[in-house]
Amino acid sequence: GFVRPIVRCLYDERLKGARKELRHKIELPLIKAAVDELLTKNSKKISKNLRIKWDKTGRPLIIGENYKDIKISLSHDASFLMVVAGYEEQGCDVETIKERESKDWKSLLGEKNYQFYESLTKNNINKDFIGTAIWSSNECLSKISVNSRNKLYLDKSTSQAICFNIGEDNKKIIV
Repeated sequence: GFVRPIVRCLYDERLKGARKELRHKIELPLIKAAVDELLTKNSKKISKNLRIKWDKTGRPLIIGENYKDIKISLSHDASFLMVVAGYEEQGCDVETIKERESKDWKSLLGEKNYQFYESLTKNNINKDFIGTAIWSSNECLSKISVNSRNKLYLDKSTSQAICFNIGEDNKKIIV
């Protein structure tokens, strides 16, 4: 069945503008904590030999035969870091909601996503919240190798969260 991924967050001022080496040093304990919790939750042995390497795109990868099914994703925005560990492909994104002009959202989101953005802003949902949610959703989709050109459809929304359906297969992404 479905195993809920583990999400860990950290606020660390050193992340803001940090070079890759320092960022990785800060990320590593949080990644290990998330993986350890995932393994413990599922009655699997925690290994003291857990190793992480980062690929060319900056994605963290777990090294070791015992960990081949575990996937991790991380994101940071200024001083905030989020790590997700689970048994499926993982994609997370952290973004600060920033006020932008419509022309800036159009440039950032691209034509297709901007049309979706415009349709949602007519529903009295904050335009910057919507734009950030669409951007963040596409970031998550790219991390799990789902074509971000898949069309997003609004499923549900509140003042604090949006649930999208992805493409025609009714997969969901919650922002």
